[in-house]
Amino acid sequence: MAKWCIEKGIWDKELEKACAICGPLRFYSWAPFYYDNTEVDRAFRVDDPLAAFTKWLLHFESETLGLDANERRKRKRAPAKNNLLDEEVDDVESDEDDDDNWMIFGEKGEKPVSVTTYAYAQAGSRYDHVLVYGEMLRMGVCPNLVRQGNHLLELRAPKKGGITATVFRDSYKLIPLKLAAFVKTFGLEIDGVENKKYFPHKFNKEENYDNALDTLPPLEMYYPGGHFPEERKKLERWHRENFNTPFLLREVIADYCKTDVQILAHGVIKMRELFYNETRHDITDSVTIPSACMKFFVTLAHYDKQKIAIIPHLGYEKRGKQSSIARKYLKWRAEEEMRENGLTLRHVESPGGEYKFGNFSLDGMLERPGEGNNLAIEVNGCFWHACPHCFPDDTAIVAGGETAGAIRARDAKRIAQIAREFEVEIVWECHLNRLLDDTPAMKAFFDNTPDSGPIDFHDAFFGGRTGPEWLGASVILESGELLPRTIKIKDFNSLYPSRNMFTNYPVGHPTLLHFDKDVHWCKPADMKGDDGYPLEGIIKCFVVPPRHVHCGIPVLPLRMNKRTLFPLCRKCSELFPNGALDREYSCPHFEDEDRGFSVTIPHIELAEALKVGYRVTRVYRAYNWPLASDWSGFLFHSYLEKFLKMKFEASGYPANCSEEGISEEEAAARKQAYINKAFSVCQVRLNPDNIKYNPGLRYVSKLCLNSLWGRFALRNRLTKTEIIDNHAALAKLLNDDKIDISSIDQLTEKFWMVCYKAKDEHVVEHDTSNVALALWTTSAARIHLLDSLCKVFGAANGPGRTDTRVLYMDTDSIFYEYETALGDPLPGGEQLGELTDEYPAHTIVEFICAGPKAYALWLRDNNTGEDQYKMKLRGITLDSDACQQINYAKMKEMVLEKWGAQDNFVSFNYPTKNFRITKKGDIFTVPLAKRFNPTVNKGVIRDHGLRVVPFGYTDWEYCQLNNPHCCECQVFVPDPEYNFDIADLAPESD
Repeated sequence: MAKWCIEKGIWDKELEKACAICGPLRFYSWAPFYYDNTEVDRAFRVDDPLAAFTKWLLHFESETLGLDANERRKRKRAPAKNNLLDEEVDDVESDEDDDDNWMIFGEKGEKPVSVTTYAYAQAGSRYDHVLVYGEMLRMGVCPNLVRQGNHLLELRAPKKGGITATVFRDSYKLIPLKLAAFVKTFGLEIDGVENKKYFPHKFNKEENYDNALDTLPPLEMYYPGGHFPEERKKLERWHRENFNTPFLLREVIADYCKTDVQILAHGVIKMRELFYNETRHDITDSVTIPSACMKFFVTLAHYDKQKIAIIPHLGYEKRGKQSSIARKYLKWRAEEEMRENGLTLRHVESPGGEYKFGNFSLDGMLERPGEGNNLAIEVNGCFWHACPHCFPDDTAIVAGGETAGAIRARDAKRIAQIAREFEVEIVWECHLNRLLDDTPAMKAFFDNTPDSGPIDFHDAFFGGRTGPEWLGASVILESGELLPRTIKIKDFNSLYPSRNMFTNYPVGHPTLLHFDKDVHWCKPADMKGDDGYPLEGIIKCFVVPPRHVHCGIPVLPLRMNKRTLFPLCRKCSELFPNGALDREYSCPHFEDEDRGFSVTIPHIELAEALKVGYRVTRVYRAYNWPLASDWSGFLFHSYLEKFLKMKFEASGYPANCSEEGISEEEAAARKQAYINKAFSVCQVRLNPDNIKYNPGLRYVSKLCLNSLWGRFALRNRLTKTEIIDNHAALAKLLNDDKIDISSIDQLTEKFWMVCYKAKDEHVVEHDTSNVALALWTTSAARIHLLDSLCKVFGAANGPGRTDTRVLYMDTDSIFYEYETALGDPLPGGEQLGELTDEYPAHTIVEFICAGPKAYALWLRDNNTGEDQYKMKLRGITLDSDACQQINYAKMKEMVLEKWGAQDNFVSFNYPTKNFRITKKGDIFTVPLAKRFNPTVNKGVIRDHGLRVVPFGYTDWEYCQLNNPHCCECQVFVPDPEYNFDIADLAPESD
């Protein structure tokens, strides 16, 4: 459909006059059969619908619009509804001159109309577009691809040789909803369509096309087991009520497909309208919703492109600074030389630092007995020093735009000067990588050596903290009597947008500071540079966690073995890569070198750690933003205010504004208080006339609020895919020294697929590349969560009191328990960043946790007393079939009675939900088998098998017995032990 048809609101209407873009018709269909009951403008009966559709779409200009620069082309009248045509029937030109039915293109001397077609399919990147891509290859059309794994994020057919420029995009990347949710979310009103329809996919076979039934097919033909339990109930009710409806598969297919297309078209256009009304930007100009949000953000008045730094892909340290691998190698070499030969190797981190020779600093200098016998060691990065193995061609352009030959010539002069005084050994980075692969002891040393090299921004980019503190909690006796305790689950209202609103962000380029020195930082005020001014930025340092963390919960994250941990001991984290079950566990490590670890972290998070007993013993480097002008507390405000206003108004007034029994005056006062708080907290002025529930606007606002900040962290080094149709282009890629080729596949006799990445040194940053802004957001979010966790731990009588405890945390939510009479330690609210009750109308009777993102709840409705059960299992789709394999009682048994048993797992089989996509554009449905077993790999299960403690947890009595002079224990008051066991989970009544 043409954009102007959309803007005029006639895109879904029958054409009264042919459109220069849409052509004479609206609805087309291709099918291997005829049908009568579904109205379309033209239905093609073809043996291969996919091939016919692809050919028609790619030749849209010539076959549908009839474009010709020098010829007046006329099209036949639009056929009547359901004018069924075979594929071979051609359009017939007529000499009639009826402007109401004819399209005239390309009057002589005029430039003909030319279009680019955009084709959308929901989840098309992993299904529809893959099939079209395969058909394009068979047609001999060379497509351009943007792949994300095996998904085709974008598929383009370039305008060439009669092919219309065509772009295939996945609407799910703009509207991440199931198609079935479109009607309700956007309030769509479509003639004859109430919602997405049920379809018997299992019955969809060619032999059934003409098989007329007196009733609907059996229920199992609709895959009821693949629906979620509530949706299955609706399906069963619908099937029962409509069972006696006559059924003909070809008619149902046509109706089902048309309905889906109508819902998708209406949904995409509604989303486009809502987004455009707020931003004046067309969302369909972007491939993904984060991209659309960023395009809007950079146009806002406060956005200063000159001030928002584009952070280099490799950071700010280039040549002249040793890499992490070089530093670790020199440390390893120094230990090896001392152990085997008793010789001293000087390097940057040895006493005395690097050896100075004239104007040179040597990477390493091995002091050997005898005059003139010392060995100079140079560790060279392959890219910066033009390694002859990696860059054999002297004309290759490498570091700084210089040729490899020029760099080698300059280095040769330097080496010649050093060789006058010392024997010289050059160690290349690629050689070190091969050594690491072949030398396990060397690799183990590297893995255990703190990284003191250049700062990598991504090392400071951690996600949220997720995991249990307890594996179970209950507030009910066996008799059914409820205990005077309360379990709550609260979520932060828009956690990440709230941090965007209330956080001070670094916006310019930082100053790089080198320290490499021992320090003794014990409080935030100690974080100072050599000039005595506070460090504000990203700090790389060696931290030692406390044995007894004062707030009751660790603060700093550590990435290890693909886990994000919050440990109190590095050594214990290494010893238990899969977690552990040890009811008497207490960390046995007392040395700083064992317990501490190297971390790259924003100063705001490091300050929180120092407040609760962490120590920094060595600081390596820092990216510092020293000036007030380097920071902005309003970076996202204009953007956020627009969508917050949209969200607040579209959410309607809070429920307490319409409670039963309150007067009109009280209701009005509460509404005004809500409006006033929105302004005082978020500086958002709400219009009372616009405050009414609107699911479409609310969805768009929430999506946009959460989709912007992560775009700054978009990776610069993404895999690119090219389809090559000539040997010259293939040879050019194969000989390109600037890329790493990951795969080459011959697709057909004509086409090759080449997948590659730019080498790190040749990566070009995208125009909003600033991972610092993204990592600052996640850091601020962890601090906000930590603040609430500490309130629970510190409620009333101090840390760890027996009446209050955190049960579980998940990025933006907290599960906790407290004595009802003492009150909720975490008051909630409706505004940005405040906590809201996840189940305000229910009592949480029991909580069972089987690991991160794996838990079950027993809920009781406060009004009806009805019991409900909810489960969440990471990576497992809990459809009806899956719920036959596991339920609340089964999970409770797995956690409380069978933890650690070899047979403590549940298997799930999904026969139809797994697609295997080939590079040639074929899709195969293959069975998918998954297995779930309870596991906690981020800590140790202690105390009767229910409490999860962090790696490095120290029992106070154990510490006193094994290290009586521990300075922390002298001032630490131990928490009263809460002897919670299985009996406590369901205690017997008296």
